[in-house]
Amino acid sequence: MIKTLLINNHLKLIRIVGNCLSTNRSNINLGDQMKILNDTKQFESALELFNKYKDKNLDKCSNWIIIQALRACTNLRDIEHGSIIHNLISSRLKYDSYVLPAIIHFYSYIKNNQPEKAIDLFNEIINPNQVIINLLFSACAHIGTDQTLNLLKKVSSNIPISFYKNPYILTSLVNALIECDDIKHAQILFEKSTVKTLPLYSTMMKAVLQQVDTSNISTSIDSTRRCPSINELLKFEQLKLPRIRRS
Repeated sequence: MIKTLLINNHLKLIRIVGNCLSTNRSNINLGDQMKILNDTKQFESALELFNKYKDKNLDKCSNWIIIQALRACTNLRDIEHGSIIHNLISSRLKYDSYVLPAIIHFYSYIKNNQPEKAIDLFNEIINPNQVIINLLFSACAHIGTDQTLNLLKKVSSNIPISFYKNPYILTSLVNALIECDDIKHAQILFEKSTVKTLPLYSTMMKAVLQQVDTSNISTSIDSTRRCPSINELLKFEQLKLPRIRRS
């Protein structure tokens, strides 16, 4: 009798484990299929594949599947589907460090004031990582108001110093400051930076060329020409600037 019970329990355990493995394989396969479609810019097909699956298995959708679905929505600028996905998974967002950046990224790149939702999501995060900080700066750049400028200053003054060594975060912050009309602060960060990448130079160059004071333009351009990569920058921007004499 005891032996029979043990055998039955063992068989039940095998079935449960088998079902779990089958579900995991299904999730991985679907996520990989959606990634292939996204990589080949077949975003609508990726979203259609997700919609067929989620109607019956939403609670079993892995992070990988949700991220690919949001990626498709972002590229399609599909606010309707993206918002639906957000609402469907909202209960698990606070505990999901993988899907949350994808949601913030989605709202950051959608127009019609949607970047403000990205900021609302950010405010719910206790310890944002570098990815989320970078996405926040991107959202602030899209909004470009005094309110977002205050948020930029508050967040940037409290992030670890190591974050400033990340060229993506620094460029995103400088760009956001410029979009919020705080070019002076952006220039200070640029001059203090020891990691000046081509995108960072490009961002600052655009800001410099927007300035009315031509003497400041000359000074800033003259300063950036001390960097060996400035020729690459000028070629990249396809700018024809007058030759500046050095004193």
